Amino acid sequence: MYQRELKLQRNIKNKVQLQFKNSDQKNIRILAATSTVGTASTTSNLLTVADASNIQVGMLVNSNNVTTGTYVSEINSNTITLANLDPLYDADLDQFLSPIITPITSGTNITFNHNFVFSMFDAEQNRTVVQKTLEIVDDGVSTATRGLAVLSIFDNDTRDLHNGFYNFSITLADSDGERLPTYSNTYYDIRGTARLAGDFVPTLSPGVETSSFKYFSNRDPGADRYDFYSGNLRANPESSQLTSIAMYFTNYTGTVEVQATLDNTPSNFGNYATLETKTYTNFTGVDYANAEGIWSDVRVKWYPDNSTLPNNLNFYSPEMPGNPTPGTAHYPNGKIDKLIVRS
Repeated sequence: MYQRELKLQRNIKNKVQLQFKNSDQKNIRILAATSTVGTASTTSNLLTVADASNIQVGMLVNSNNVTTGTYVSEINSNTITLANLDPLYDADLDQFLSPIITPITSGTNITFNHNFVFSMFDAEQNRTVVQKTLEIVDDGVSTATRGLAVLSIFDNDTRDLHNGFYNFSITLADSDGERLPTYSNTYYDIRGTARLAGDFVPTLSPGVETSSFKYFSNRDPGADRYDFYSGNLRANPESSQLTSIAMYFTNYTGTVEVQATLDNTPSNFGNYATLETKTYTNFTGVDYANAEGIWSDVRVKWYPDNSTLPNNLNFYSPEMPGNPTPGTAHYPNGKIDKLIVRS
């Protein structure tokens, strides 16, 4: 019946058509029976039918006069007892309410459908995660609808499930109320495979973290300082037009430039444009910046303020003469410790 892998999407409504066939791979009727009924009130769960010969225990009642999930629980001659998969309880009356919600007039035609139940299982956790009753589309007349049923899985059914593969089965309520299997292929396997995906759900891509910065001596007029560069960080323009950058600072006083390029393979001094310039004073913490656009790469350039420092030195390498912390790089006006980039 369901030989192909069933693909479902998370967080949206899935409507899947299922085709029932016999062992010769020919479509078979799954519409069970239609019968005229007698008068029934909303205080009773009994229904009298003209002909109960084709009606079985477990069949679903397809009528606007009854609540969804109403089924045949007992048959006594032409009198049918109705029950519901999720009965309503009236605390004031201290009893369950009848599944008949509006009075039924004598001579009304009501259809009784086979009760097919779809169950999806998480094999790893050994539990049922989704269970749904199929809607019968087969109208008993048209060739186009022969053997057709519809499975509806709503967004709430899959919201808390993880993407991946699940097992599923479809069973049918027999005349004695027990469940009968349907088969997934001509080898009489009763288990099918469903793949749950999240193609319609935005997913957060993993961030790229870097704490490695290249530094260069800037001897331009009015500069006379060390500039630091993060290196080229991929912006993934094929999947996103927004790149977010988290910057982690320690006692930083200075300037930060957020830059981006359209070059596919930019060099250290490639054709970068400055998108945003930010200044800080004795800042410790995390700040954010965004690079919006179809950029191939982004980078962060930063240079601590040197206007009040001896010899304008805003950085001392571990071996530099005059380093207050010999053997360790020294940043008189603080530094950026790391970046986390996500696009």
